[in-house]
Amino acid sequence: MQELHFAVSMAGAVLCTLNMRHDSAMLSILLMRSEAKVIFVDKKLLEIAQGTLALLADKKQNLPLLVVICQTNKSPTVENLNPRDHDYESLRGSGDSSFTIRWPRTEFDPISINCTSGTTSRPKGVVYSHRCVSQYHRHFFASQDEFVPCLSLDRSNVSLQRLVHDLGACSVGWDECSS
Repeated sequence: MQELHFAVSMAGAVLCTLNMRHDSAMLSILLMRSEAKVIFVDKKLLEIAQGTLALLADKKQNLPLLVVICQTNKSPTVENLNPRDHDYESLRGSGDSSFTIRWPRTEFDPISINCTSGTTSRPKGVVYSHRCVSQYHRHFFASQDEFVPCLSLDRSNVSLQRLVHDLGACSVGWDECSS
């Protein structure tokens, strides 16, 4: 599934990750606001996704395509899907090897939307640009000792507060992202 983080961007789309702890009602609001065209969902969460799509259908909203991901070795495909829906492995296997990457028009084009319900229980989103993400990575990997002192030696223990601060700085144009 990690390839989705690259594939979505290379297709010229915006990645909007959703919290799996949200219920169908909250997810339907987030999908409407993000104007999602495709929703990728783990098979374990299929019931919630189907409930979300049912709520969208009741509201006469355009339904995103549903792509179900099955992460087991026994059965990598999903059976009994609606004709409109897709199994991830089958969809991936039908890809075009001569696909042309859709590069962003400018560095300020969105690459992702991160949604949260925050403390108000009302959904909110932050849009990140290609520039923001590239600047974050440039700084993140530039100097572990100077820029990111919260990392352990094996770089596996990132302080969430520092990560959120850096991404938040990018979203409002602070100095860390203006160079």
